[in-house]
Amino acid sequence: QGVLTTVLNPDPVAPAGQYVLRAELWTQSLLAESAAALQLTDAMALAQLDGALQLPAAAIPIGEGVSIPLVVRNVGTVPLTGLPVRASLRRSLQSAPSATLEQVIDLPVGGEWSAQLDVPPALLGLGDQLVSLIVIDGPHAGVLDFDGFAVVDLTPPLLSLIAPNPGSVVPARFRVDVRALDQHHPIGSVRVQSQGQAWLPMSAGIDFAGAYLRTFGPLSDGPLSLRFDASDSVGNRAEIGPVELVVDATPPLVQISGVSDGGLYNSPRTPLITITETHPQSSQQLLDGQPFTSGELVATEGLHVLYVLARDAAGNEGSAIVNFTMDFTPPPVSFAAPSDGAVIAAPQTLVRISTEPAATVTLIHAGGTLQAVADAQGVAIFDTVPLVDGSNVLAASARDLAGNQSAPVEIGV
Repeated sequence: QGVLTTVLNPDPVAPAGQYVLRAELWTQSLLAESAAALQLTDAMALAQLDGALQLPAAAIPIGEGVSIPLVVRNVGTVPLTGLPVRASLRRSLQSAPSATLEQVIDLPVGGEWSAQLDVPPALLGLGDQLVSLIVIDGPHAGVLDFDGFAVVDLTPPLLSLIAPNPGSVVPARFRVDVRALDQHHPIGSVRVQSQGQAWLPMSAGIDFAGAYLRTFGPLSDGPLSLRFDASDSVGNRAEIGPVELVVDATPPLVQISGVSDGGLYNSPRTPLITITETHPQSSQQLLDGQPFTSGELVATEGLHVLYVLARDAAGNEGSAIVNFTMDFTPPPVSFAAPSDGAVIAAPQTLVRISTEPAATVTLIHAGGTLQAVADAQGVAIFDTVPLVDGSNVLAASARDLAGNQSAPVEIGV
């Protein structure tokens, strides 16, 4: 057996078309022959299939979709039929396509087919995207165009102020609280700026995702302007502000007039309450645990407690408390010794007066007037009260600490 190889170079060049190729083996006579059908195509026509992708001129922001126009042209000299065309998008050459457009097309000479590959946002992840336009199989199989584009994160973090609210009145020391969240990249930094000064870092909180905190103070009374910013790890930045606040470092001043702490009164009183505060919010006024209004008349005997608590818009508190006693009753007065009608064989005598403790007792006798203060048991003692021969009238009266004056009580001796 042997193999005979030959190259056919017809001259002139045979045009494209169907041919029959016949082979004959001769010695002195025909020994064998064979025939086969042959299709000749124009090599120049094969090379004249053209395709192009029109990719975005710039990177695509994450969260946006993209439509990629594409075109396939027959720039050759013969019509093309049944071309299986595929456009696909994938993350890498080894990964499966995330979006595909396939169609079988026919192209006359000079004809073109155009379409677009629509890729929704959900199919576009961050990073490079590869797009190819190919003829899948057949004599024209191959890559018509191949290119790529990038999907990038251009979205700044979502930054929101939790506390304090804009326009709030804040105390001398207070905490600011913001939330910074990013869907695509980690948060790189969160900062706060006060009164246009240097930016200060905020610390991550532990109670909520994306919480960032910073404490200010102590500060003085006056306006305060804050700005906040947040940046993700690729440099996208969000800013809010200015946030205008008012610092109130001074608690309310509470003053009570009309009664004083430890005061003792023998007539009804009208307590007056004055609260001095630039940013008032609320107050509580209680007399003996019950609501009280400034200017009300207090006419009940006994010990009273007036308590006032005031709170301003910054949460500062001021208070005052006054304990006072109302006593409208004159003290009792009686002679403990001597008894009425007693006969005393002496030029003087001891006199004991029973009354309430600390009352001032006045004793009038024939020779004049004496005073003594009752002890803790309510007894006032006059050691030597002069007497005259015959009838003596002793008159006693008492005045308590509230100023109540008793009527005089008399005895004869």
